[in-house]
Amino acid sequence: MSRIEISCSPRILQAFIAAGAFVCGLVSSFTAAAAPVTYTMFVVTDVSIGGRFFHNANVSLKFVGDTNDIQPFNVTAPDGGTGSGFELTKGTASLVITNGTEYIRANFLPNQILVSLDKANGGGGFSALVGADRHLEPAYPLALDGSSIDNPASDLVTSRAYTGHAWSCIGFPPTGNTGCADPTAFPLKTNRGDFFIYQPYQDYYPDGTQGPISGSLNTGILSVTVKH
Repeated sequence: MSRIEISCSPRILQAFIAAGAFVCGLVSSFTAAAAPVTYTMFVVTDVSIGGRFFHNANVSLKFVGDTNDIQPFNVTAPDGGTGSGFELTKGTASLVITNGTEYIRANFLPNQILVSLDKANGGGGFSALVGADRHLEPAYPLALDGSSIDNPASDLVTSRAYTGHAWSCIGFPPTGNTGCADPTAFPLKTNRGDFFIYQPYQDYYPDGTQGPISGSLNTGILSVTVKH
């Protein structure tokens, strides 16, 4: 059964388009048979949780939801850029940090993390609502662009794995040579304390400033597992 609805939610992954005001668009959604779905992202990077910092840790993020709750989005940014795809905001999110022999598991508190796929621009992953104003950070805590996720066949309802450039970027997409902002002011809340994820593997200009949007040197994996 299909339906037409108006989507005005700012809770979407705006891969490659500037943050700011959104213009609502008519989008069609398809009601499919409900099925549990798990999204898992993996990266090696620097993180902090509960005041403890870990360098080059194995980090796995997980979001568990239902395919019946996936919704389409269609947005226009102030600069005229557009994005469209699918988002899942209803579910539970958790993380695992493995550092040598140490294993730390934590659950994100509700209403922070969402999963999105911007088919128009070839990006997807875990986004967050952060700060006092609850604004969207499309590529934080972890999102991918390029490589196999930039594929017309990409979706959120088929079991498969994607790879791409890994971004943990406050202020994505970075403009000019400003790079990504320090995430310290935007903690993600967990049952183990405040969580931060950094982007240490970054291309730099000769003057020491961060490179533009293609500057991430890290690689991550996003897997989609649907139980029919």
